[in-house]
Amino acid sequence: NKYTPLSNDNASRANITPSVVRYVTNSSKLNPEYLQNANSIEELMDIINDVLADSTTSIEAVQIVGYTSPDGSETASNGLGYARAKALRDHIRSHHHLPDSIFEIADGGKNWEMIYNDIRSMKTSDGNELISMLKAEKSPQKREQILKRYNNGTIYRELVERMFPAHRMACCSGIYYDNKPDSIAYAINGIVDELISNPHPNYHKLIENLKQYGNDPRALNLLGVMEYRRHHRHAAERAFTKAAEMGDEQALVNLRIIENNKNR
Repeated sequence: NKYTPLSNDNASRANITPSVVRYVTNSSKLNPEYLQNANSIEELMDIINDVLADSTTSIEAVQIVGYTSPDGSETASNGLGYARAKALRDHIRSHHHLPDSIFEIADGGKNWEMIYNDIRSMKTSDGNELISMLKAEKSPQKREQILKRYNNGTIYRELVERMFPAHRMACCSGIYYDNKPDSIAYAINGIVDELISNPHPNYHKLIENLKQYGNDPRALNLLGVMEYRRHHRHAAERAFTKAAEMGDEQALVNLRIIENNKNR
């Protein structure tokens, strides 16, 4: 998709991908065990991992939108969508060393297009009439009152029970990255593929291949990975440190991993 900066104004039109996490009513606490959150989070992390693992790409923006459902209280709904989006952002950052500047988060509030689709899916005889009434009302507050009172609230109660749990969510609506292919990146990716596919790689040969790229931080980071795999911790630390000093964020993460492992 073509990149468009995310804002509260266009959040309701954002793409809702399978990478969605759900929340309980009036809450912005991200619970990986709630509903299908574990699978959704794993899928999202796999996408980010794939982009970060490719040396020819760099993440430019991650857009996250938070939504609420009409069955929440007005007090709790104020800014709740933004808080849910922020919770998903913080969860991603707890696993990946990505700067705040990459993330664009917005409050999508109550997504009325989703509500209209939910009403259509119920196939009730007066569903189209209700949708027309809701679309004709400009005030979101009055629109919500119409929904709650229509037909003695029968449609609203079914929405609350069956549909609205899916509205309490934050979704990653877009991951945008820049592709900058170069010979070093392709060579590094080739070595990474070898490490993944071969359970017994020829580390000596692979390291010799890396040496031709001198002090490129990506090559130094990969050198550190291979040295650490060979249990040469000090050599790995030297390579990671040098790459991190040159601005390689993944090398900095790897240094922290080594430090954490030493403290266990």
